[in-house]
Amino acid sequence: MNPRWLRWLALLAFLGLLGIPLRQHLLYVLFGFSGFAMFFPRPDERSEANFGRAASFAYVATLISFMIGLVVAVALVGNQSAGDKVAVLALTFAAVYAVHILSFVISYVYFDARGA
Repeated sequence: MNPRWLRWLALLAFLGLLGIPLRQHLLYVLFGFSGFAMFFPRPDERSEANFGRAASFAYVATLISFMIGLVVAVALVGNQSAGDKVAVLALTFAAVYAVHILSFVISYVYFDARGA
């Protein structure tokens, strides 16, 4: 995927507005796609290279946080009820999503500021 196609994902942010009338808080997660739009006003070779570096770093950070999160979640929900297990898994996935977005944004800003 290149930055030209990533800009189209920012349109999914408008689906997050459906969370207001439907009272579904999980739809607000789609607002995360709007954060990508400001990084790619006009894609060029440099921004595509920075995007690739940032995506590879975010992939590794997400994979590591996903594995750690699932191990911690399994350790926490030993003899819990089903509702508590679902709540812990939902918090784990929210933490993994936050790590993914933050690692991508921070690494992209770092590579862009470094000027590589």
